[in-house]
Amino acid sequence: MAKIRCWHCMCLDYDFLSGRYEQRPNGQHVCGLHGCTPVNPDGEQVNLDHKGGCGFIKMDKPVVQLNFCF
Repeated sequence: MAKIRCWHCMCLDYDFLSGRYEQRPNGQHVCGLHGCTPVNPDGEQVNLDHKGGCGFIKMDKPVVQLNFCF
């Protein structure tokens, strides 16, 4: 199996319901594309799409989150 690609995926730690990236306790990581399934970005590729992959979405640019309080 190939090395997991999460570190370069825009869905790592992304919560589509809240529309933002969220840090998890104890350094845990999740895949937002697959319902916040726990993943190990340093481990083997997980078969999340039942085709031997995950539906990887490449992160083209660094993610910057701006919060405005009014």
